[in-house]
Amino acid sequence: MEAKSMRFLFVSDLHNGEVFIKRLKEVAKEADVVINCGDICGAVRPFRTTHPLHLQAYIEALEGFEHYFILGNDDYVFETHPRRLTSLTRIGDIWIFPFEYVPITPFNTNREKSEEELREMLSHANPPSPFIFVSHAPPFGILDVGGRSMKHLGSVAIREFVFSRRPILHAFGHIHESPGCEIWDGIYFLNNSYGSAHLVEISEGRVKSVREVLLYN
Repeated sequence: MEAKSMRFLFVSDLHNGEVFIKRLKEVAKEADVVINCGDICGAVRPFRTTHPLHLQAYIEALEGFEHYFILGNDDYVFETHPRRLTSLTRIGDIWIFPFEYVPITPFNTNREKSEEELREMLSHANPPSPFIFVSHAPPFGILDVGGRSMKHLGSVAIREFVFSRRPILHAFGHIHESPGCEIWDGIYFLNNSYGSAHLVEISEGRVKSVREVLLYN
């Protein structure tokens, strides 16, 4: 008897984009679970007033779907929510370990930490296998080239954590210029930024397939 598989749809950095969210509602029909890797809200000031409204609109748009999210450095929302992943969570047969913090940026945004702080925060985490690591920031050197200088902007501490704890998959966003899927040492890495979502089928604790789904025409 074939084991039941689950289909996860990973998205990130929608930034309250109406086109992205409209398309997401269509694509979500193909998935069992939608997981957003952060930066749900748009750049409309004042952030502390508009961002809770953006988040609520996103949640309402996905009503009827099983979905979860973490927050990113451009999400000025601080309240807890039943759909927000803040600790180790089991979905089906897979554990999800969320991490919302990012390396220091030039923009003085939310949830920024030094590499030393990130390393300390991750040092005590030891999720059970099989698990998916969902962070906002990418690991250093993997799907993390961006900015005006087009250089590596990922986190060394996050990279160390991934190769030490070995999730079956690491889903993230943050760096809009480097969406895609790569496999390093048997671990799947997905940058789901800015309209580049990924539909992932998982069966018996392993990644069975990955398909990129664009959230724009």
